[in-house]
Amino acid sequence: MLKDQRREQLLEVACEIVREAGTDALTLNTLAQRAGVTKPLTYRHFATRQGLLAQMYRHYDSQFVEAVKQAEAEQKTSLAELCTLVCCAYLDCAVRCGPEYEAIVAALRGYPEYQNITTDIRDFFTDFYSELFADYIQLPAPQSKLLYWAIHGAINEVANAVACGHATPQETITRLSQLLQRMLGADDC
Repeated sequence: MLKDQRREQLLEVACEIVREAGTDALTLNTLAQRAGVTKPLTYRHFATRQGLLAQMYRHYDSQFVEAVKQAEAEQKTSLAELCTLVCCAYLDCAVRCGPEYEAIVAALRGYPEYQNITTDIRDFFTDFYSELFADYIQLPAPQSKLLYWAIHGAINEVANAVACGHATPQETITRLSQLLQRMLGADDC
């Protein structure tokens, strides 16, 4: 198996372990046993449990970004369609992976070098939104950063509510998309 394929396989197995038994059950040794590989192989890919957890949260974030980019590439989108696409992809990720993702982030907060992980995640998403919506909005850097922080906060909180069962994706996508359009200054929503 190629190195990148093996890493993906190990990340998927690690996600299964977290889904089934929580982050406390995840070690490089349990990952090796469950994946049917040697312990040194898991160390070559992740070095530490902390490194594994960090790659797991980045893996989830990358899945969202790739889903949006792929959907956008398949069709030319208006701002309204792009907002709906973002909402659908984020809510889908939250419903599929939300509890695991939150557990991984919480486990990482226990390591001193990840005390600012929430800020890092927010900045990752705001950079992505800035790039994604660049054709639709032109604001000076300080204003756009605040706008994208607000967009991330809105999407994330609504997604958490959906993941916890307080709302359904169907009832929230349209309203959340309209909110994003208003935040981005669309006049036709």
